[in-house]
Amino acid sequence: MLVRVASTLIVVFWLGTTGWLLKTLYFNEEDRFEPIAVEEAIGTFFRSNDTTNLTVLENGVKIGQMVVGGLEGVDPRTRKMTRGLTSSGTLDEPESSALNGFTWRLNANFSDSNEPKDLEATLRLPQQDLNLHFELNGDPPQVGARVTIGEATIFETGELSADDLGEALSGKGNGMSSRSANPIPMLLPGLSSPAGKSILADANSMMPKLEASKGFLEVAGRPLPVFLLKIRFGDGTMGEPIRLYLSEAGEPLRIDTGWGFEAVAEVLIPVEISESDARRP
Repeated sequence: MLVRVASTLIVVFWLGTTGWLLKTLYFNEEDRFEPIAVEEAIGTFFRSNDTTNLTVLENGVKIGQMVVGGLEGVDPRTRKMTRGLTSSGTLDEPESSALNGFTWRLNANFSDSNEPKDLEATLRLPQQDLNLHFELNGDPPQVGARVTIGEATIFETGELSADDLGEALSGKGNGMSSRSANPIPMLLPGLSSPAGKSILADANSMMPKLEASKGFLEVAGRPLPVFLLKIRFGDGTMGEPIRLYLSEAGEPLRIDTGWGFEAVAEVLIPVEISESDARRP
């Protein structure tokens, strides 16, 4: 159960908090893609042992940047194969925006079968002096979360089971500080349904379902071989799947949640976007 909760949170955090929008001619030929095993695509990403710089766009306008990396190797302590995911980024919204200066950092480790082993994630909203820290570690794994505004702790959990975590995130558990109503659904709207119920409260139904395919995309007049990884949650009625496009070498080319934002590898950013960004005050 805890593994399923962690899997959902990792995917939502990584792709949801960096989720993106650029409907360009580069990515409109999915009907020509052929289905493949999921491991063929996701394994390529981890084995790349590299990082990729991506530009965060909203309505075609650059609003930030992020770095995503995957790695695979042998854990010297256990001598078992392990996989790692890293992500960090910053939003450069106008000073009047609540998201101005928003930053995040994520480090996660997985087994060679992609089961999460440990996770550490930090988000910061400097405009509100707000910080969120989330950890998953230990054997058996335990979950902890802490939210602060300035020096004040407004939400904090100790060691939670999977059921406790689901209740805490939906505002029903006793793991939150008595000094504040639960802020998590407001801080992470991607983790809540339109009805306000945390999607993690029903982790079984929210376990991500992966679908992979490969094909060619036309970029700058040339065919580019790519993998496409689609990530769906729940029963498939929650809208468009998250789409992750990878090069043959495992480099993320585009991350698209369909939620109005997008992250695109810098090599694919149209020249006019780069020029308009350079002209921004």
